[in-house]
Amino acid sequence: MPADSQDGWPCPTETLIEAILGSMHLSAVALFDSEGNILHFHGDQTEKRYGASLDKLRGKNLHDFYPPEIAEARIASISKVAETGKAVRESFAVELSTGEHHFEITTVPCGNGDCETAVLSFIRDVTEQEQALTALTARETTERGFRSKLQELHEIVIELAKADSVDEMCRMTVEYGHDRLGFDGVSVFFFAEDDPLVFRGTYAIDHEGKVIDYSQGGHRVEEGGPTHRVIQGLDPYWLIQYERTSPDKKMWPVAGGYMRAGAALWDAGTPFGMVTINNWNTLEPITQQHAELARLLAAQLGHLIVRKRAEEALLASEQRYRTVVNGIDHPVFILNSDGVFEFANDDLARRLELPLDQIVGSSLWDLFPDTADNSKEVIDRCCSEGRGSIQLS
Repeated sequence: MPADSQDGWPCPTETLIEAILGSMHLSAVALFDSEGNILHFHGDQTEKRYGASLDKLRGKNLHDFYPPEIAEARIASISKVAETGKAVRESFAVELSTGEHHFEITTVPCGNGDCETAVLSFIRDVTEQEQALTALTARETTERGFRSKLQELHEIVIELAKADSVDEMCRMTVEYGHDRLGFDGVSVFFFAEDDPLVFRGTYAIDHEGKVIDYSQGGHRVEEGGPTHRVIQGLDPYWLIQYERTSPDKKMWPVAGGYMRAGAALWDAGTPFGMVTINNWNTLEPITQQHAELARLLAAQLGHLIVRKRAEEALLASEQRYRTVVNGIDHPVFILNSDGVFEFANDDLARRLELPLDQIVGSSLWDLFPDTADNSKEVIDRCCSEGRGSIQLS
């Protein structure tokens, strides 16, 4: 190749270099001697990346820009290309004045005339691609983690459904939210009966990661604030980052970066409580996905609490009914349409001299074989007409 005396290129011309840069989407093309000294350099954003203009780069060594280990590796590659005449491709990341950059470099022998011992490096800055790949990988990792948490949440809901009481359900929610969903801190609150803007605590995670009784805890909701918007149904959850720590160092022992999030417990469109999460121990950021996971937990917990309360109310009602009918000095019982006893009071058990569990589930024909057929006719008439009475003797 002819030398370009005007620009000092001993090999390719300036026009050729510009054509190579444009056609190959390169960041730079550099000519090196076998010791890593720059004979010529042409590229974009040179001063921004390397802190020197193009004309000042000539004569510099790779050690002037790169850390020793990277400079030595690059010089070794250059020397190898100069000695063997074979191209070498390599990639590396390096910290420059503008931050970390990722480069892909192909070095080929010049091998002609005055540049017989020089090599030509085609440099491509792939920082944006690497950053995009890193972000994509992180997002995929986060999504996989979120899917895993959703599966864990499903298992937690199954366990919560087995709780014997609402109180136990709240304690389990706090424990599992911390241990299995990875929330730093978890709390469950209910609205006060006399004030729908006041929360009363149940259980929470303390700064040592332990479940504590938080029945004395609580706070008032600020009207128009993030929490108020959630219980009004305007937002699915709230997520807040605090600039300063709470004055109560025992309860909020953090120096900064404290975050909280929460979602409401609902009963047919009416909020009755809240699940909140925080990062007061690790100060790891609470993301939108964490807040969404808390919302899903709150949605499931709200449904389970409503169902459990209904079951407890029914059980209490049945207990009151049993107390009343067992105090009556007269047989009281319930038969289904097939003539099977579904309920019997203590007076009937005394009269038949049978335990209650033997009566319930038995049929008229088991206990009253002589009158069962006539009684069944009365039962059928009662069911069809919606009125009537049965007397057994």
